[in-house]
Amino acid sequence: MRFSAEGGYDPLSGMLLCYGATAAEVQRKPGDDQMVNALGAFAAQVAVRQIQAKGTPEDFEAALTRARTSALSGPGLAEAKAGLQACLGLLKKPPP
Repeated sequence: MRFSAEGGYDPLSGMLLCYGATAAEVQRKPGDDQMVNALGAFAAQVAVRQIQAKGTPEDFEAALTRARTSALSGPGLAEAKAGLQACLGLLKKPPP
């Protein structure tokens, strides 16, 4: 899966943004199957990207926590809401 946006996110940052956006939605609506599935897909992509960047499990867990908490309030909430549909669109695209 590739992430590209006008903001110029690198792949790990893009996946973290998408993880945070979907995590915030699942936090608000835990029964939303589409969001639960998306959350799992983005968490897996973050794990892959962290491993590729030579990150540790602690780095992975901390990054997920930061992404989720950021997407729940303040400027991160606006960014998460704005990017949510684009993130979900990534899951519908076939791999290049």
